[in-house]
Amino acid sequence: MYFVVNYTVRTFDSQVISIVYKYPNYFVSVFIVKSILLHDEVDTVIKLNIQNLLDKQNKTRYWLVKHMESNYETINRLCDNKSVALQLETIEKLCNVLECEPSDLFTIKQEEHSKN
Repeated sequence: MYFVVNYTVRTFDSQVISIVYKYPNYFVSVFIVKSILLHDEVDTVIKLNIQNLLDKQNKTRYWLVKHMESNYETINRLCDNKSVALQLETIEKLCNVLECEPSDLFTIKQEEHSKN
């Protein structure tokens, strides 16, 4: 079975590009992080911004556990940036519960290291 796929490309800043593929019953969002290596090594670190979003909305981790229908251990890992992977379904659920965009969930920091 083949689908006609529509897609949207957004640039959040010079380092992040979002591509959203729209299928008939669902969508897939892909984030691409660009890094350019010149004379120094550059490490791009992507961190979750969930605790900051909760703080801004005066919400607690317990509130998030209840609304995500999750457990406290999982939410702690997300808030403390100890998760190593995130499913698209989780990103979608976080966006719905926190009423935000996927780009709001992440912060990108570049750390430069000299090759010397």
